[in-house]
Amino acid sequence: AAQQAHGHAHGHGHDHGDGKTSQMTVYDDQIEIFLEHPYLVAGQGAEFVTHVSYMQSGLPRKAGPVTFIMQQGQQKPVEHIDKGPARDGIYIPTLTFPRAGQWKLAMSIPTENGPHRIDLQDVTVYASQQQADDAPEQDGPEGISFLKEEQWVWRTLTEFVQPQEIDGSRSLVVPTTCIVYDRDTAIAYVQLSGETVEKRNITLGKTKDGMVQVLSGLKSGERVISRSAYVIAQKEHAGDSQATAHAPHGETPAGVVHLTDQVIDKHGIESNLASSAMLDRQLTLNGQIALNADKVAHIVPITSGIVREVYRDEGDKVRKGEVLAWIESSELADAKSTYLSASEQFDMTRQIFEREEKLWEQKISSAQEYLEKKQAFTEARIAKRTAEQKLYAIGFDKASLERLSAEPEQYLTKYELVAPYDGTILSKHLTLGESVSTDHDAFILADMENVWVEFQVHGMDASLVKAGQKVIVKSQSGQDPFECILSYVSPVVEQETRTSLARAVLSNDSGKYRPGQYIRGTVLMENIPAKVAIDKDAIQYIDDEPCVFIKTSEGFEKRLVQLGHATKDQVEITAGLTTQDEVVVQNAFLIKSELEKTADAYGGHGHPH
Repeated sequence: AAQQAHGHAHGHGHDHGDGKTSQMTVYDDQIEIFLEHPYLVAGQGAEFVTHVSYMQSGLPRKAGPVTFIMQQGQQKPVEHIDKGPARDGIYIPTLTFPRAGQWKLAMSIPTENGPHRIDLQDVTVYASQQQADDAPEQDGPEGISFLKEEQWVWRTLTEFVQPQEIDGSRSLVVPTTCIVYDRDTAIAYVQLSGETVEKRNITLGKTKDGMVQVLSGLKSGERVISRSAYVIAQKEHAGDSQATAHAPHGETPAGVVHLTDQVIDKHGIESNLASSAMLDRQLTLNGQIALNADKVAHIVPITSGIVREVYRDEGDKVRKGEVLAWIESSELADAKSTYLSASEQFDMTRQIFEREEKLWEQKISSAQEYLEKKQAFTEARIAKRTAEQKLYAIGFDKASLERLSAEPEQYLTKYELVAPYDGTILSKHLTLGESVSTDHDAFILADMENVWVEFQVHGMDASLVKAGQKVIVKSQSGQDPFECILSYVSPVVEQETRTSLARAVLSNDSGKYRPGQYIRGTVLMENIPAKVAIDKDAIQYIDDEPCVFIKTSEGFEKRLVQLGHATKDQVEITAGLTTQDEVVVQNAFLIKSELEKTADAYGGHGHPH
């Protein structure tokens, strides 16, 4: 955004000479540049009086370099580094443009996030001083002038006029902090340039959440002064006894805001007596739906080989024992062959031993022959058991071993990957013809009939969350809220996040809860009695301290309070209020805004005259 004005500089506290000068105001969401310079002549140095302000704070840049970047057409840019401000917020470099014509101008300002570039307006460079003198002088914006140095003292901030919907009606809005009242007339001050503002009488509509509709008097995109608006009003009307701006003649006590009944009614400012209450304590936690880690299977081939068939894909639902794929494995064939051989050897040596044992009992054979046959039988039994264990390790069971001897020989190399339980295949990592090893997942299978609901609990709230508590959960996908019961709360706080884990198990027969969904849960805790409780909307923060506004005969008095337990709508007041106090509960932020603006206008003392 940029606006430019031309004219003589008078009373700015920095000399530009007697010639004609040009101004420009350029800003973005971080920096505002208000710049003044004389008409430019090729080859002649010219002072560029440059005011640098921070948009978020309204304060000047007090230290550090800035770089001016000058470029004509496609020529190589010329850079000039000004090492620091001549005084707070004001850089005064002497820039020389070597050639006449139009030049692009920009500034680069170092920030914590790196160089921040602001493109300024193009400038005209004349071939001679005579051409510059003959050039027409253009008028600047008309309005009320305030030096940037003054605005820095007041910490002038601006807000943009923008369209927004309030109660179903889309119109232009501004924050209520931008509005100043002269009796019952609403006024806003529009910043036309760095040092010029314009007073506007405006018509207001509805107010909501600190924003107010502007029915007439402002345009979309205009910058309206918020903080220090009352300062400008006071400066404008210096010596004018009619400029009361809500305050009656005489002195209002510090911390008290006086508003007319008409303004109170217009902006819907309401108050109620503080009262005792039973607080339904609740704690809001963020989290997500997660897989039940106890029901996630990483199916890994226990033997290496070549993938010959793949029967299931990602997203498929499978039943326990269902074959997902089979692998041709020479390693498996060796294991099966070893077992079959050991089994046959066992059967044969057993028969021989049993016959030899009978002969020995009948005194027909010698003890030496008997012991030899027994040793052979024992060795065969050990060999068979060893071969069995190898197959059990691969995934065989007793029934599989019993069927093995009846399998055709071509099946000796066949290794089947089967589902350990009912579930859904989340991922598949094998393809037909691929060589697979025993060190990576072939499938990941999850039982989705129940999922985990996991919440992150901040350290300060850890003592409040316990297993067995009910949680009302809302998802960001628009599903209906649901209830669950916390089944586990971790006793350990993670070092990186400084949070602990709270978990509930949720039935998911319908499959509508998807792992990875972000959720927000409200933990329901025991109710507690509060001697004094008020609506949370009544609490305002001034200088980072909680306060409320009490309706009194003199106006609305600021009262510091101490906060206790809170629910979604109410908060306990442990000090600062009694049940005899009438507290502003609707649109209290408007009174806070008036108090802050009045304090700005009168040196922070809060008592206008």
